[in-house]
Amino acid sequence: MRDSTGAIIPGASVVLDGNTAVASGDAGQFRFPCAAVGQHELRVSAGSFATKEMKVHVPQLKGELIVVLQPEDVSTSVDVGEESGTEANAAASGSSQTISGDQLSALADDPDDLTRELQQLAAASGGPPSGTTITVDGFQSDAPVPPKSSIAYIKVNPDLYSAEYRQPPFNGGRVEIYTKPGQSTFHGSVFTTNGSPWMNARDPFSTSRAALGKQRYGFELSGPVRKKGSDLALTLEPRTIDNYAEKHLHGVV
Repeated sequence: MRDSTGAIIPGASVVLDGNTAVASGDAGQFRFPCAAVGQHELRVSAGSFATKEMKVHVPQLKGELIVVLQPEDVSTSVDVGEESGTEANAAASGSSQTISGDQLSALADDPDDLTRELQQLAAASGGPPSGTTITVDGFQSDAPVPPKSSIAYIKVNPDLYSAEYRQPPFNGGRVEIYTKPGQSTFHGSVFTTNGSPWMNARDPFSTSRAALGKQRYGFELSGPVRKKGSDLALTLEPRTIDNYAEKHLHGVV
């Protein structure tokens, strides 16, 4: 008993006429001591080899038969449909993730808080959050992140050595913010948030509330400069931070 390369196949199952079975030995040999003279059907199977069925003729004198088995054909089929649960998404591959829709709405509205949340997500691979590289529409700067209402989606890649980019490593991962395209009509919103010190809970071991608070208010406006080809986005946002007695005025155009 051998394969197509001439190697011996031990332990193969050899069945004669559908009822008498033996196994090939360590040298690939098999023997039916009481086979009658005449024609018989032989069925041979072993491991990953294709089952072989053949007709053999047993002569009156002692004869020797060499059986060669071929590897079994392997076929694989994959059914892809709506219910398969498998989806190829170029925007979310490997360790990176794309934040949009409801996930984007769940992030903080305050630009500083939003920046910190994105830095934490980008540092998932162990890099320092402060070392995160943040780009807006492909450009990197130290300006505050754009208002959340003008963001289309955010791509976060915590891989410090991602081959997707030209100059790794990124100490704290990489965040790419992509803003919405220009609108054909004007859109605007007015917002305000208030976190005054009197709203704070008191420490059970303290006699007074912590003087920590933040007031944030402003407006956003976006629309076309010309009917086609140019648009603008304007954000004016004064903020008062009580814990350091600081006042900030942020404007983004």
